[in-house]
Amino acid sequence: MNYNVIIGIVLLILSTLIGVELSKKYTKRKTFYTHFNTFNKAFSSEVSLLKTTLPDFINNNAVVGSVFFQGLANKFINKNSDNLDLSFLSSQEKDFYLNYLDNLGKGDLKTCLDFSNSVKGKIGEYLLDASTNEEKKKPLTIKVSFMIGLIAFIVCL
Repeated sequence: MNYNVIIGIVLLILSTLIGVELSKKYTKRKTFYTHFNTFNKAFSSEVSLLKTTLPDFINNNAVVGSVFFQGLANKFINKNSDNLDLSFLSSQEKDFYLNYLDNLGKGDLKTCLDFSNSVKGKIGEYLLDASTNEEKKKPLTIKVSFMIGLIAFIVCL
């Protein structure tokens, strides 16, 4: 077998794997906003009905491995300000999330519920955008990277 064919196959596989890795940011973003939306809805309901404290609520509802819940735990339970990897979010989305963390749990019960209800629409918009981007851009990223690898394979022949 010719070395050019082997090099072409390696480039094809490598470029496809790079595309798969690049496309993971769309899934991370959708998962982040799904957890964000679920948390915000549950927070509004449970805190108003059961008068649960914020750290207890976070412990009871945390999803292991979730970047969203890791940020909540760092802020309210561990009192730790470790930087999270939020590279899959835009700077505006990072600011919104950090602002949410800063304002969550401040004030009395009514203030907390008002704040939670006021951001509900924006979280829903971000979730819809993340879902749409995942549906459209994730497969496109993988296909484009495969095509680049295919072109590299053809050039190597």
